[in-house]
Amino acid sequence: MTRPGLLVTPAEAARILGVTPSTVWRWVTAGRMPTPVFSERRRMRFARMDVEALLKAS
Repeated sequence: MTRPGLLVTPAEAARILGVTPSTVWRWVTAGRMPTPVFSERRRMRFARMDVEALLKAS
């Protein structure tokens, strides 16, 4: 189980990556974003370390 704080929302991922939330959604659809995790309420989240790795790779 992932601990709180290790997951970020699409809006938080956008802020980390310096893009808009719309861009994050486009990247999810295109397969450019890391695999999302879904919370018990079916809300999409990303592992913070995956988002930060994407930032370093770009």
